[in-house]
Amino acid sequence: MEKTEGEALKEKLFNSKKVGWDGLSEDDCKNVFKFADEYMFYLNQAKTEKEIVHFSKEILLKNDFKDLRELETVKPRR
Repeated sequence: MEKTEGEALKEKLFNSKKVGWDGLSEDDCKNVFKFADEYMFYLNQAKTEKEIVHFSKEILLKNDFKDLRELETVKPRR
């Protein structure tokens, strides 16, 4: 059954609500939940400003970031 001109215009002009999960693959869904779990862990570990700084520094140092106070010179990457 073909749409009327009014129905076609309505589809163009009005917002149709779509669920974000519909377009995700199974791997993407797993990654979303993994990210959410890690974020909840972070929020539980870092509840105050002081804890946020301490825990964030630990994460950065584990991921090969350097503390600027421990370096003699800093060279920009190109």
